[in-house]
Amino acid sequence: MDAGVWVFTRQRPAGGLLVSFLFVLVMTTGCGGGTVDPCDGIDCDGHGVCAIRDGLATCLCDTGYATSGTTCVTDVCSPDPCVFGVCVATGTLPTCRCDQGYAGSLCDRCDDGYMPRGGRCVTGDPCEGDPCVFGLCAMIEGVVTCTCHQGYAGDLCDRCADGYFAEGLRCVTRSVCDPNPCIHGDCVPKGGLADCACTDGYAGDTCEDCAEGWVRDGLRCVVASGDPCDPNPCGTQDEHRNECVADGTAAMCLCDDGYVFQDGWCVESQGDPCDPNPCPTDANRSICVAGGVGGHTCLCDDGYRLDQSDTCVEDTGSLETRSCDVVVSTQVSTSGPVALRGEFNGWSETADVMTKVGAKWERTMSGLRAGDYAYKLFWREGGKERWELDPDNPYTKWVGGTRNSMLRVPDCDKPQLVLEQGPAVNGGRVTMKVRAMYGRQRIELDAAQATVTRNGTSISGTWDGDTGTFTIDDSGLEPGKYGYVFQVADTAGRRAEPLFVPLWVEDQAFDWRDATIYFVLTDRFHNGNTGNDLPVSDPKLDFKANWQGGDFAGLKQKIDAGYFDDLGVNCLWVSSPVMNTQGAFWGSDGHKYTGYHSYWPIATGWTGDTPLTGLAGPIDPHFGDMEAFKAMVAAAHARGIRVIVDFVANHVHTDSPLYTQHRNDSTPWFNWNNGTVGQGYVCGWDKPIECWFAEYLPDFDYRNGQVMDRVMDHAIWLIMETNIDGFRLDAVKHMILDFSATLRGRIDDQIDTYDGIRFYMVGETFTGEGDGEKQTIKEYVSPDLLDGQFDFPMFWAVLAALVRHERGLDSLKSFMDGNDGYYGAAAVMSTFLGNHDVPRALSHAAGQIGDLWGNGSKEQGWTAPPGQPSAEDPYRRLRMAWTFLFSQKGLPLLYYGDEFGMPGAGDPDNRRFMRFDSALSTNEKATLSHVQALGKARLRHPALRRGSRANIQVDANYWAFVMKDGTDAVLVVLNRGDAGARTLAVGAAGLPGGTYRDVLSGREISVSGGSASVSMGRLESAVFEVK
Repeated sequence: MDAGVWVFTRQRPAGGLLVSFLFVLVMTTGCGGGTVDPCDGIDCDGHGVCAIRDGLATCLCDTGYATSGTTCVTDVCSPDPCVFGVCVATGTLPTCRCDQGYAGSLCDRCDDGYMPRGGRCVTGDPCEGDPCVFGLCAMIEGVVTCTCHQGYAGDLCDRCADGYFAEGLRCVTRSVCDPNPCIHGDCVPKGGLADCACTDGYAGDTCEDCAEGWVRDGLRCVVASGDPCDPNPCGTQDEHRNECVADGTAAMCLCDDGYVFQDGWCVESQGDPCDPNPCPTDANRSICVAGGVGGHTCLCDDGYRLDQSDTCVEDTGSLETRSCDVVVSTQVSTSGPVALRGEFNGWSETADVMTKVGAKWERTMSGLRAGDYAYKLFWREGGKERWELDPDNPYTKWVGGTRNSMLRVPDCDKPQLVLEQGPAVNGGRVTMKVRAMYGRQRIELDAAQATVTRNGTSISGTWDGDTGTFTIDDSGLEPGKYGYVFQVADTAGRRAEPLFVPLWVEDQAFDWRDATIYFVLTDRFHNGNTGNDLPVSDPKLDFKANWQGGDFAGLKQKIDAGYFDDLGVNCLWVSSPVMNTQGAFWGSDGHKYTGYHSYWPIATGWTGDTPLTGLAGPIDPHFGDMEAFKAMVAAAHARGIRVIVDFVANHVHTDSPLYTQHRNDSTPWFNWNNGTVGQGYVCGWDKPIECWFAEYLPDFDYRNGQVMDRVMDHAIWLIMETNIDGFRLDAVKHMILDFSATLRGRIDDQIDTYDGIRFYMVGETFTGEGDGEKQTIKEYVSPDLLDGQFDFPMFWAVLAALVRHERGLDSLKSFMDGNDGYYGAAAVMSTFLGNHDVPRALSHAAGQIGDLWGNGSKEQGWTAPPGQPSAEDPYRRLRMAWTFLFSQKGLPLLYYGDEFGMPGAGDPDNRRFMRFDSALSTNEKATLSHVQALGKARLRHPALRRGSRANIQVDANYWAFVMKDGTDAVLVVLNRGDAGARTLAVGAAGLPGGTYRDVLSGREISVSGGSASVSMGRLESAVFEVK
């Protein structure tokens, strides 16, 4: 049968109506003469009827359904979801084709270059007239969005954010005054900064100085009586010291005419003891040198030396004699003249006038007895007297409550050692030369006392007595650090100051800017020797506040196992090894504590020459002994890992021998409360320098030179003895600045004995946010003080934006733009997500800590300690925060356990015992792997350690930037929001074309034509390095 066109109607009821359909059918005649209906068996899912078009069956569907072959499916374009556009079904998904001026997946927002007006999008700038009161206006996904400045919130940034309060027309944070930075006054927030309302008698930015008309009396300011020399206060303690000179508002007492200052007293001048020359001319000993009051010394003539029988004999060697001259060289802005006025010349204005040499003022002085002398630079300017500290001298001496520079005059009768050549390191070979010099009396050197050690082991065959030279040529040294100590003495027993030469044998020179620090709270890390656990037995002492067994042996085991290598860590910060009190004491929170944290020292002051009575040794027995500590340090050094230790210098425990021996000294060793011996003012933060942290932690008074010297000697001994690489200086702002300056000066003189080595010092100054807090930190950072500090303001900003999600990433970007370089080009700051004083970052991320500042978290740690989150999101937040820190300048600090996300509230709950390997959950293992990948990437890329940041895109939930250093460039992306892809203009930020791989996920992107499409998951971060 031939094909034909048939038109007919099929009817079926629909909703009670008779609906007619007109069809044109093509019927096909089969070979058997019958017909085949293509619609047989097709019911269009009950939402339409079958019809034949061009010989094929299809469905004509009811309203709300669309044809899909021979079925009727829900019409994704019914109702039409496109607000200003046309809906087109794409498979089972709707696609909106937007009208001009509209954008978005539903055409429901204005496109770039358009703005909403009267319900429509019209051409124009959507931020015209900037509706954002305290913020930046931008179109984000078609919506006019205000990105608020820090401290502001609301759709129009017209109200204060949580944690801020209104002051006039501004929002300021309470944290600028907590803790109170005003030493003698009340803190008032103004314009987001701390403003000090000083107590009567005080002045300065932090109320530390005395106001005009007031003078310093010890640590306090008292009303001045006008001219400090009227009435004359001199002569009351020394009858020959009656001349008064005003040093600003302080009185300075000078010796009477005919008297000279000697050993703290004015004594009668005896004239020149060498005129006439009393020395014999026939014994080759005719050189006279004045010494002391009326005293003199006869020295051997040139070409002769003093032998063991006190006879000047011919010197056939080539040793030089050390100079006894002392040179003061300084740079001050004045046309002069400038005089040195000090204890060495009775504070005379005319005795030691300086000479201008280039940009410097200089004075060479001879014949001064060994000792420490107070002095000041003096000149007149504008009709006024200027008494100033020497800006080029780190050492100070307090006299009568007045701060002076200190001239250190060494004992030049002792031999002297100088580094003449080197050290040079070539592979495993070390070469250097050290030269000895006679003391002033040219007494023969004792060959038996000429020794050199390398890491405590004696090296023989290095001394040449004829030339007085040590020659070192060591070969075959394994990678690690080596500390050489040279010593020599003369036959009269006078010993030269030891010369310490530390050096590294390593493939690549180390720079502290390249460090990644891991903070080990030793007692809570790993137990390698249960024999030294020694917990304190006290029924009122809770386990979490007791010693728990971590020690040096356990730490060494983890070093040897490569745990820190896997993290990319090349610096360990460990608890102070110095012995702590061995008992338990009540804390301010009503709980008892031991010294497990190592901040209650009793062995401060110990040196090899001055051990402390009553102590078996200087090292805390809970951690091991000195040999165990040295073995741990050596193991770290063998892997190229530096070791810095906590140096707790602000105080000791009342169990300390220094306290029991010196608590009653007439010149106080400790800061007493109103002069009451044995009692201190317990810190309320209003007197940071003199306050005690607890009634059993007496606070050192570093205006006492004996205290300063004893603690400095202890620090230098600890460094030389253990070969450590740096100090984390505890409680910096609770000690006078003299301490940090003196410590750096002593280290420069005795530890960093040549260019190319630097003992790192980082300070802890716990602060809040704000420029005032940053300035407080900055005051201690310079090449002459601390290398850096822990960046607390940055910590709070990162915690708020990346961990707690209380601020946007754009807010963090604004903070970082102002923070970069703030502390100076030479500063080596350390960044962190947590430490032993704040709640754990993971518990913040899980919403388990009440607020950003951790208020109430200490008690929470005792009553309701947070557990491990079951969800992955807190760990994702933590990982993203680590990505950010590991991609920025500054030394990232890993507080033990934060590398995998250990939970914890306030101290001591944030000091739980460390867990490893099988004790970690799936989320914890994933977080650990994330941090390990970051640490290794940071080692590979100088851009991540020292690079400059070029921003690409940023909003509240997204931040993409390139870190670049020279030719090394890395793309970093942080996505706090939903998953999605973005096209990034990376070329303009300095990222070359090519294929890049994410070090965290392994996925790849292609950079071409200056752009790259980057897909990111929710709460995901990426670090793309060139493949």
